[in-house]
Amino acid sequence: MRALIDAHMLGAHETGNETYIRGLLDGLAQIGSRQVVGVADPCIAVPGHDAHPLAHRSNTARLLLDLPRMAREVGASLIHCTYVAPPFSPVPTVLTVHDVSFARYPEAFTVRDRAALGALMADDALCAVA
Repeated sequence: MRALIDAHMLGAHETGNETYIRGLLDGLAQIGSRQVVGVADPCIAVPGHDAHPLAHRSNTARLLLDLPRMAREVGASLIHCTYVAPPFSPVPTVLTVHDVSFARYPEAFTVRDRAALGALMADDALCAVA
């Protein structure tokens, strides 16, 4: 299996999200599972994996254009993202969501943030938290 891992946050100092992706990539490298990694900055080192720069800095363009295109180009079996995933993908998508406080405490989030965070999560996943 060859996954395309969305690692746009590497180098952005996004604390937990970046730490999680680094740990995932390190663990996969330790077991010799070389994957394709989409990075925002082409200078970001991703030891043990094949880093490919994303064409756009925009989150919308990354999700709608870059990740699906890259998955096709590299022959990925799946795309792995955190928090939000492409709405249309040529391959299955795995989505890791670390924090669903936007569903439990919606008053703490803007309408825009709630819509963006909840748009691509299955309703039954959100019901499990509410």
